[in-house]
Amino acid sequence: MPMVLARSKVKQAEVRMVLQDLEGMGYKLVEDGGFVPAIPYKSFKVFTAYVSKDLQVYIDLMATESEQPMVAGERLMVDWYQVIDRTVQYEDFVQTYKTSNRVAAMTEALERAKRIVFNGTPKTPLFDKKTQVMLEQAAIAYENTLSEAGPERIEGSRLLTELDDFLLLVMENGDKRTQAVIDYLKAL
Repeated sequence: MPMVLARSKVKQAEVRMVLQDLEGMGYKLVEDGGFVPAIPYKSFKVFTAYVSKDLQVYIDLMATESEQPMVAGERLMVDWYQVIDRTVQYEDFVQTYKTSNRVAAMTEALERAKRIVFNGTPKTPLFDKKTQVMLEQAAIAYENTLSEAGPERIEGSRLLTELDDFLLLVMENGDKRTQAVIDYLKAL
């Protein structure tokens, strides 16, 4: 919802002024079970020369997410390549910057993103609701990601190792979400 539309729906003058100020600072409203202001992380990029490397990476990751959220309204808003790419980047951050004051936030983002990698979202599930077959676009994106990563990179990443095991299991089960696949996902 554009801020202009939100302001037109609000009756209290002081709330309209706050919405106008937020819009001026680069905030926008995003739907996430309701409309909430999204932090405009791209505006923080001017400070990257003055902060530690972990914060530089954090700002870049969050700017990408705030400009094009992975999920909005329980629907996937990016392609499956971006889903796995962002999730790998979150994992890399957590592994690389273990003492960062942003590691807890990135660990939380990683866990949310992993759920999307392995399940999709309520309105964009990884497996077709009727046939229970894995979406072809996701399978291609995941297979290409693993192929490009190579064995050493896969072994160094818990996420990629789990994804590799997952894809083998799905393939062994006719590309379907069987009980064996469900059990594997529960164990993650």
